[in-house]
Amino acid sequence: MSDLTVAMEALSTGAAHIRAASAVADQVHGQGSSLESRCTAAGQQDAASGLAHFFDRWSYGAGHLHTDADELAKALQQVIDTLRSVDNQMAQALQDGSKAPAQPGGR
Repeated sequence: MSDLTVAMEALSTGAAHIRAASAVADQVHGQGSSLESRCTAAGQQDAASGLAHFFDRWSYGAGHLHTDADELAKALQQVIDTLRSVDNQMAQALQDGSKAPAQPGGR
């Protein structure tokens, strides 16, 4: 049997970084209309139109990014929770087993 070693902190950090990246994408998306309106107010209609086009396409991609990132972060958290649960169960079983009286016949 091989040993399984899992860096729980690395998984947790990875999930946090994924959530942070998703939040940044949402932040950028939220600033699109502000930039577009500033360009329009400054008389830069071509720039405003270009930004509108960019943010329409960004919105589509950011939606997928956000969904995928959220699912990945949730999956990592499920892995962490499951590994901790199994680790706790195994520790408890080992502790319970060490308290069991010796069986007759060496068993």
